[in-house]
Amino acid sequence: MSLINAADLPDHKMVSVVITGIHSGYQNHSPLSVLDVTQSGQTFTVHIYRGKLFHDDEGESFTPLGYLTLREYQLFRPLLGGIDEAGNEIPRRLFIEWEKIDFTIMFMRKLQGSEFDNATLAASVPEEMADAANLAIELILGSEWSLDNLSEYSAEPYA
Repeated sequence: MSLINAADLPDHKMVSVVITGIHSGYQNHSPLSVLDVTQSGQTFTVHIYRGKLFHDDEGESFTPLGYLTLREYQLFRPLLGGIDEAGNEIPRRLFIEWEKIDFTIMFMRKLQGSEFDNATLAASVPEEMADAANLAIELILGSEWSLDNLSEYSAEPYA
């Protein structure tokens, strides 16, 4: 899994993704979010917690499926759906496919890194992941940007 990059952050700056049956090692600790995902045709539920200390039902330590920075989680949170304060249902916009979620996060991280130029980055996206890449671009750069015009984006101020 590629969601491991945030593992070295302090607990207050990251969140962990775990499966059902895995519990936080902190007392009275509830998940921040719970969502269904699919992988290889199977649907399962993941829980997102703050922190890194987890155990299974027998008390054995458990390594999370992955980690997100708190900022990444905050960007994803509105996409998870749910109920707002007025009782209105907010539809889920985040993909259900684990591979697309994982790709979106990795693409977000690449967009924020300096190891690729934007044209090369856009050209590297497999066709089946274009929607995941476009979601990452929207979250990081804004809704006016997409794979179609990513090569034109520059974080440099204009002289």
